[in-house]
Amino acid sequence: METYYDVTFKIEILSEFAAHLSTRYYKYAMRNGINTDDKSNAFNKASTEAYSFIDRMLSCNSLEELKPFETRLDEMKRDIERRELSQLPQR
Repeated sequence: METYYDVTFKIEILSEFAAHLSTRYYKYAMRNGINTDDKSNAFNKASTEAYSFIDRMLSCNSLEELKPFETRLDEMKRDIERRELSQLPQR
């Protein structure tokens, strides 16, 4: 049985995760000369989406309501990792 504490703790964890991903997308754009002022590019959209989850998750009242956020954040994590890894020097 989930408690208020369980939901609050999960929101805290996912909020930190979202903030971290937002920063990673922003840093990726900066390192690659992508205009960070252009709100139409995919990197700024992803960064903004991740950051917007923080406010939206605060209205969740159950762990089940948090599942879509967690799923999307995991997808975003795989995306930015793939992009970052593709830029590593090949041996």
